[in-house]
Amino acid sequence: MKTLLSTVLFILITTLTLAQVFTGSTKKETILFADQQAVLQYNKGIEFYSRQNPDSAIACFTRALEFDPKQYNARFNRAVLYFETKAYDKAKNDLSQLIAENPSDGVFTLLGKTYQKQNLHTKAMESYRQAATLNPVNAENYYRLGSVQLLEGQYTGAIKDFSKAIEMNPQYALAYNDRGIARREMGDVDGAIADFQKATLIDSKLDFSFNNLGNMRMKMGRYKEAETDFTAALKINPENYLAFNNRGLARLKLEETGYALEDFALALTINPDFYEAKNNRAYGFFLQKEYNKALEMFSELIESYPNTGKHYYNRAVVREMLRDVTGACNDWQQALQLGIEEAAEYLKECK
Repeated sequence: MKTLLSTVLFILITTLTLAQVFTGSTKKETILFADQQAVLQYNKGIEFYSRQNPDSAIACFTRALEFDPKQYNARFNRAVLYFETKAYDKAKNDLSQLIAENPSDGVFTLLGKTYQKQNLHTKAMESYRQAATLNPVNAENYYRLGSVQLLEGQYTGAIKDFSKAIEMNPQYALAYNDRGIARREMGDVDGAIADFQKATLIDSKLDFSFNNLGNMRMKMGRYKEAETDFTAALKINPENYLAFNNRGLARLKLEETGYALEDFALALTINPDFYEAKNNRAYGFFLQKEYNKALEMFSELIESYPNTGKHYYNRAVVREMLRDVTGACNDWQQALQLGIEEAAEYLKECK
């Protein structure tokens, strides 16, 4: 499921200014009080961040807070950098203090994202709801809330919140895509297709939406249309190995086995460990009556997944075609032991 739930975080880049103070003498001097030292360190932190040096930026924001613990921007920016560097507990500490001092939807949003990264989905939803309460006209707050509910399998709630996001922003392509996923999981095929289509119309660069649309058309047996959708996804993102695999499956259904094998091979070139493409390619070789290649690939799958019964079952079928009756019977026996009940019928012939 490519629901692309990521959202860019923004560092507050306001540059603060220092005041000049006059002493009793005629000479003008710049005296840096504690709060001014905080401003100086804060500005240095912004400069380090612009240079993509998060550690030095965090150190500067920390020094700013030592001089002025109420420096809101320094604490928020440090929380952002803790989040970006995966120091999630430290980010939560800063955000909790900000909430105690001056709660805002931005702080609750970042807190929700932090909980989400830690797979604390209930807490993430609570934070996103607080963000939506504080800023009820921000579509992204409802989108984020829906995204966590989608991960939790709370599809009805997810659809409701994605719909709110779309109501506020009718051009919210990601919300359409993710509502389509929720509708698919609820068995609403027509609704899912409509949402995926809308997402691609709004943003023609969403390769995963074309992939999702193709998957729905596969379910409906509309294989040629599905092939077109997967091809569109690949034009956008030639590294989308899921789309290569899925287009290969569509081409198998269209009896274009040679092209299907090419797609499975391309998927494996991008992701050599992609299990589904290995299995599908082995099946493609079987359909092409290239039994030795199919045998080799099913054997590789068994080596990697020795407790998966269907691979023994499939290899047994290949071995039968190669007239290796003993090998086929051994594989069917193993498949049966691993829960593939269909193997029992074939084993009757092995006696």
